[in-house]
Amino acid sequence: MKEFLNKEVLLYPGDSHQKTAIVKEVNNNGVIFEITAYNGTNKSYAKGELHFIAYSSNLHFRLLKPKESIFNN
Repeated sequence: MKEFLNKEVLLYPGDSHQKTAIVKEVNNNGVIFEITAYNGTNKSYAKGELHFIAYSSNLHFRLLKPKESIFNN
């Protein structure tokens, strides 16, 4: 998991409310992300917010491809 540090990822690919984040910390309990984009209304996923997700919450993410956007331009 350490190889994801400081890289931008897509959290929960396929979710109806897409979100991207930078991996800030990886520890034994889960991962801390800094949200970079979100297309929903949950304020805890606001851009710039730090968000902890425990491994026990079925955490899924993948690296964001270069120039990939979650928003249709």
